[in-house]
Amino acid sequence: MLRAGFFMPEINRRFMTYLQDGIQNLLKRNTSSAKVFSAPFPVGAREETIMTSRRTFLKAAVAVASGLILPSWLVRAENYINAEEKPFIEVLPSHSQTLYAADSWDNGEYQLSLGHPFEEPDTDLTWEQFIDAYDVGQEEFDSRVEDEGQNISLGDKVDPELVWYYWEYVYDPTRKAYRFLESVDLGLELNAANGSDGIRFYDGFSPGNDSQIVTASSLLSISLLQKRLNQIDGTVALAIAHI
Repeated sequence: MLRAGFFMPEINRRFMTYLQDGIQNLLKRNTSSAKVFSAPFPVGAREETIMTSRRTFLKAAVAVASGLILPSWLVRAENYINAEEKPFIEVLPSHSQTLYAADSWDNGEYQLSLGHPFEEPDTDLTWEQFIDAYDVGQEEFDSRVEDEGQNISLGDKVDPELVWYYWEYVYDPTRKAYRFLESVDLGLELNAANGSDGIRFYDGFSPGNDSQIVTASSLLSISLLQKRLNQIDGTVALAIAHI
């Protein structure tokens, strides 16, 4: 099920014109502010002070309303994306973990994972190691010894399929990304309501499917996500994973 975000009503043409004029005035006042960020701007590329796409214009409208992101930053980010074909990432020295955006979806969305998307569990575990690594480990061990009467010790190996089963719920990078991003305030700019650009949460694709996947719909969304995480956390860096 795709979780919906905020609903934004249609804006009439007169108000859109008024809003565009206001954003353009903000851009003119804030052009110099866009030069303080650390991400490199392509040599020879021009920094425009106009909206280069409808998507950026709509994002700027939300940015004006929230006051968290300057419209000039959005223009600079999109110009960088258009020139370099990669997200506009502002690196912080406090970054200590990586949120990967994998370009693996046919519709152009980027699947997010907290940890490398190809990460797999260590399935060569003894029961003692399994108990240390998984909260459910002691319960599983006791159930087999006391309820099923199995003759096993802490030094015996755990069935690899059992490790895989619990790893997918506890340590799978895609599920970790879902839980992490669901727990933070991403702001209005990243709400992917009604098919708009942003971050989308998929909590199961069909009855009986308990997958939890979060995606970014574009390189601009990845750029905005990095900026937002820098503001509220400061420890997570985004990176593209080509699959």
